[in-house]
This record gives sequence, structure tokens and C-alpha cells, in this order.
Amino acid sequence: MSQTGRVSFFSVPFEFIVVREKMFYDLYVNSSNVEGKDHFVRIFPTGGVLEKTDLQVFKKKYFQMYVSEDQRDLYLRSLVRNDNVSNEKKTEIIKDSAIKYLDKLFDKNIEFSNEVLTEAVQGCRDTVESMVEVVQEYNINEIQGLIANLSFHDFYTYDHSINVSMYNISIFKTMKPFASKQELILA
Repeated sequence: MSQTGRVSFFSVPFEFIVVREKMFYDLYVNSSNVEGKDHFVRIFPTGGVLEKTDLQVFKKKYFQMYVSEDQRDLYLRSLVRNDNVSNEKKTEIIKDSAIKYLDKLFDKNIEFSNEVLTEAVQGCRDTVESMVEVVQEYNINEIQGLIANLSFHDFYTYDHSINVSMYNISIFKTMKPFASKQELILA
């Protein structure tokens, strides 16, 4: 994640950018060639429809694409709906997003405040909503397989917590098969 002033950005893989559908987030590039001096420029707006040829041009022209941190939840929702991305990859990105939100709580360079806590809690809530979308139809065996496929991550406290959340969604769904999405989020 990079920062410019108070606006942060995170990189997104080209293959996870939606094409032929309304874009729910802005796309940026870092136009600076000076290390440590980022300058993000919007190259594609929210509401536009990106064609495959546009994306191919971006791939040739730019090294990396970025989304504003304040649009992370919109990106995650778009990713969850993207049928061209495997559930394994979706889960990996969602887990990484949850870790980013939680990392902010313990970042020594950020002064802890109610605003920081509120942002982290809301970000984690958005992440849980995205995770529910991906794994709500999985049973416990399928969750075990999904987690096993993601095991290349370091299993430290945050990662473990996200795995427990996925189990929790699956167990709650088993106990209450007709649970609403809202009930799964609150579980």
C-alpha cells in the first residue's frame, strides 16, 4: 500500500479488474519515477465500462494499477462478483485486505484514535461481508480444502483469525441452513 498525503492506494492485479461491466471504483497509476515519491493519477473513472482492449493497452503502458484505499470495499465487492477469478484467489485477496485493516491498529506510525478504530472495524466488517459471499455455500470439508490451498501464507495471529472466521461462517450455516446473509455476517 502506498500513500500520498492522506489518501492511500493499494495495487490490484490486472487479471482481477472488471471488464465489460460498470466499474465501481477508480483506477490509478503511479506516475512518479522517483522512489519514495508517489504521484497517483486517475486513468479510469468509477461508472465507466472498461473493455478488454483498454485493459490490454493499460498492461502494455503501465507496470501496476491501483485503487484508492477508501474504495477497497467497492473493489472487494466487485471482485466477489467476478466469475473469472477463482474462489481461492478471491479468498486470498479478502484475507489480505482484512490483515491490512488490522495492521493499521498496530502501526507505530499511526496514532491510535477512535477514527482509526472505527475505520478498522468497518473495513473488517466489509471484508467479512465479502468473505460470506465467497464461502457461504461451502461445507466444512470444502473450507478445509480452501484453507489448505491458501496455506502458503504465514500462519500468524491475523491469518489464523481469518481462517477461524471462515470456519465460523460454515459452521453457522450448517447449524442454521436458512440463515440470511446478515445473520452470517453477525455470526
